[in-house]
Amino acid sequence: MTDSNGEPPTAPARSAGSGPGSIPPIWIRLVARLLDALVIEAPFLAWAFAAGIVRSVGGEVRLEAPGWFLVLSTLVPVVYEWAAISIFGRTIGKAVMGLRVARVSDDGKPNAQQAAFRILVPAVPEFVLLAIPDSDSMIAFILSVAGQYVYLTSLFHPQGRGLHDRAAGTIVLRAR
Repeated sequence: MTDSNGEPPTAPARSAGSGPGSIPPIWIRLVARLLDALVIEAPFLAWAFAAGIVRSVGGEVRLEAPGWFLVLSTLVPVVYEWAAISIFGRTIGKAVMGLRVARVSDDGKPNAQQAAFRILVPAVPEFVLLAIPDSDSMIAFILSVAGQYVYLTSLFHPQGRGLHDRAAGTIVLRAR
């Protein structure tokens, strides 16, 4: 059972603003997401360049990735997000930006299942793309947009909860 905003009837009242437990502006969440991308992607790309999987040829960057690398590059961010949210209730980017992920019902730390739902909802299109051999660029584009659309839905929810948060029963709040 939910109210008119799709919230559980016991969900605490929340408001935008500052201070612990308030709803952060979307730009703070975006910066946290970008910081997390740096935490994951920078070492991953450095390793890929060192291993010759990504290389620069005549000023052009080329990706000559075996299948296992593509699976790993999709799986590592998913495992990072799942572990960080289920163990700490936040990722490194969220911690730096003063954010935390909470259960919408009682503001507690999400459990492992909620953390999994929260990251798998936007990641499913990426895994589907891996499963389709030699997908054409239009299918790849549509699946890429679908994954990002999940995050964009945060813009249209009164509490900034995207489809991934709603599926998991979570909300992003200020920690400080």
